[in-house]
Amino acid sequence: MVEFLSRTGWRRKEGLLLQWSSVDRDGEIIRLERARSKSGKPRTFPYGRFPALRALIEKRWAGRSGLYVFQIDGQPIGLGALRCAWRRATRRAGLAGRLIHDLRRTAARNMRRAGLSEGEIMALCGWDTPSMFRRYDIIDEADLAAAVAKFAAVNGTVAAQSRDLPVQPAALTSSSINL
Repeated sequence: MVEFLSRTGWRRKEGLLLQWSSVDRDGEIIRLERARSKSGKPRTFPYGRFPALRALIEKRWAGRSGLYVFQIDGQPIGLGALRCAWRRATRRAGLAGRLIHDLRRTAARNMRRAGLSEGEIMALCGWDTPSMFRRYDIIDEADLAAAVAKFAAVNGTVAAQSRDLPVQPAALTSSSINL
């Protein structure tokens, strides 16, 4: 369940209540019905080109016993059982205090790092507005370091192509700072 949520960015209830009837294994698409979506909008997640997610779905299919993709004895995993297992796991990992809902942030960050557009991420994860998406889109020091490296590479390439020396910023003086 945790792997599914961290890879899809779906809400925990959307994963907990996911039924096999919503998984098209031939077309490799998971469909979330309007009635099961918090936003009230249907959603799809084409998982066929995502090997880890495809393997997870096939593993769950092989061990299925009932209507639900994530189940215990044919019944959907209860929210209390999920929370208890999550607390134990995060404590053991030294991450106590993290929320299951944080997996949506993890998915948004990983999708953005993979180069997906904001619109694509919003459509896959179920955010309706860019402002809501930005609440989940985590930018950390690794992202900033990658951005600086990208900027430096482009800046160096532009200077090399024009055969000019890179432009150096002017020295800061009290007269050059407008307050």
